Amino acid sequence: MYLKRNKKKFLCLCIVFFLLNIKFLNASENNKLFQQKIFEYLSNTNSFSSSFLQADGKTIEEGNIYINDKRIRVEYSKPSKIRIIMNNKKVMYFNIDLQEVEYFNPKESIAEIFYNIFYNPEFIYESVIETKDGFVVLKKEEEAEGEKLNINIFFEKQPFILRKIEIEQMNEILSFGLYNINHNSVFDEDFFSMVNPLIIK
Repeated sequence: MYLKRNKKKFLCLCIVFFLLNIKFLNASENNKLFQQKIFEYLSNTNSFSSSFLQADGKTIEEGNIYINDKRIRVEYSKPSKIRIIMNNKKVMYFNIDLQEVEYFNPKESIAEIFYNIFYNPEFIYESVIETKDGFVVLKKEEEAEGEKLNINIFFEKQPFILRKIEIEQMNEILSFGLYNINHNSVFDEDFFSMVNPLIIK
């Protein structure tokens, strides 16, 4: 009797383990499928443009973002006029209102993280995927300027499209919501130029 009871317990444990293992494998496979889908979507963001609303719980800023040929241009229109153009090695920050230009290296900054979202496949494949309320959410932990960041990137399922980027830092959330998305934008030749705009040609 004792052996029979132990065999039944062992059998039950095996069944539970088997079912949990299948659930884990299915979740892992689902994670890979969505990672691949996100990678394919972001790989096709060349000639991409979108309007955005940026909020940090205190202020709201508006503008447009443009992506082409491994360069990103962010144009703030409200409340201040600011232009940011970046590639993987350099960022140009142009405060149009103050007529000030600054250049800096994006390495280990939020600018680098933003660039990696669109152009670094490892950023996607080293992330965790969750699905909720009609969205696929890519979740990742990063570090910038010595501080830990939690990044959440929201993709609407139907149609599959990038909708929001959230960066949580020290219990503060910077939210970057996208709308009026265009995947077939056309840009002038010097639109992503990082030549100092204050230099008179």
